[in-house]
Amino acid sequence: MKIFISFILINIFSFSDYQERKVSGIIYDSESKPIPNLKIKCKVSKDIHYTDLEGKFKFDSRLGEQLIIKYKKHKKLQVTVSTKENYIIRLQSRINKDEIIIIN
Repeated sequence: MKIFISFILINIFSFSDYQERKVSGIIYDSESKPIPNLKIKCKVSKDIHYTDLEGKFKFDSRLGEQLIIKYKKHKKLQVTVSTKENYIIRLQSRINKDEIIIIN
């Protein structure tokens, strides 16, 4: 009986790890402007999604999936899907504004 109960509990916890969930949010650049048509790659499933014209996204994903987000002149970001449903993502610039040199 103990083995049967253990088997059921293991299956329940294993199933919850692979559960599909709704993931949504918005992606901003370093100047807090929404980024339209930005590619979001899922590292494990290899799925690809895009933000809409307002920088928003919404799709199904699995708990623990790694979302890879790249945007020109910004640092690559990897976000892990958790139990959270709504993500507000702000990318960091690769250029430090304090280090900009202007040559006349």
